Amino acid sequence: MAIKIEKGIPLPNKTSRRIYPFDKMEIGDSFLVKLNTDVKISIQKQKIYLASWRFSQLHPETKFTTASFQNEVRVWRI
Repeated sequence: MAIKIEKGIPLPNKTSRRIYPFDKMEIGDSFLVKLNTDVKISIQKQKIYLASWRFSQLHPETKFTTASFQNEVRVWRI
């Protein structure tokens, strides 16, 4: 299989894949995520925790905390 090298092809614009409104939150704000009972709850919770951690790593001036309930996770900016 021969792979052709091409020149002058521009990179596509990056789109934001952000699901949660971390960038719009002020200290004391929170949001609630209702979890899908058809998908493993622990995996969904981990994804939310990881998303808030990643955002705070890219924006060190922000910090978040979370609390999980049966089928919900609430995220606060602190």
